[in-house]
Amino acid sequence: MLLHDIGKTLIPIEILNKPGRYQVDEFEIMKQHVMRGAEVLSNTTGLADVFLNPTLEHHERVDGTGYPHRRSKIDLSQFGLIAAIVDIYDAVTSDRCYHKGKTPHDTLQMLYRLGGQGHVDGTLVQQFVQVVGVYPVGSCVSLNTGEAAIVKQFNRHAPIRPLVVLIKDEVGRHRSSPIDLDLAAQLCPPYRTIASTLDPIALGIDPCTFLDKEAA
Repeated sequence: MLLHDIGKTLIPIEILNKPGRYQVDEFEIMKQHVMRGAEVLSNTTGLADVFLNPTLEHHERVDGTGYPHRRSKIDLSQFGLIAAIVDIYDAVTSDRCYHKGKTPHDTLQMLYRLGGQGHVDGTLVQQFVQVVGVYPVGSCVSLNTGEAAIVKQFNRHAPIRPLVVLIKDEVGRHRSSPIDLDLAAQLCPPYRTIASTLDPIALGIDPCTFLDKEAA
């Protein structure tokens, strides 16, 4: 997966970083990154097809509407189907020159819709959610107590009760020292649960700054 977009290194930078919508001819050039990436990897000794398939297939779709070969699910490898989901998740959650990244939770909901529409593999989407968590690391959430927190670690045995970092108290004041809290291992009240997700941009919060800090 780390090499699936290597072909973008051969795309003109003015197209790669264009902030607006692509013209038809520009999009055709952009789509060339798939085959160019495959060429790079094919000429790299020691790499098996397991590395080549995600590069060739991460823009293909199970309903045959993708590119470059408009292959449907029956003709796609397992690694290609996985790469398509991971690539969408990374693209949508990341800040790009043409859009601000969406929250991880909103992106997972979008992937569920795409799976239901037959655009990507719905079963693999469900497995992907089991890996990253219902509330992926970096998600900004509101607790039932009114506090705000950042998801720090996924609890596989309790998907809706991750380890979080408390960053705001019940009245919305920033905590001077973030506090780690495992929602699945609370021993005394108040027993906190996640009530909803929050948009960190609207709150003026960069989750990474809290995840990089040592919490109390």
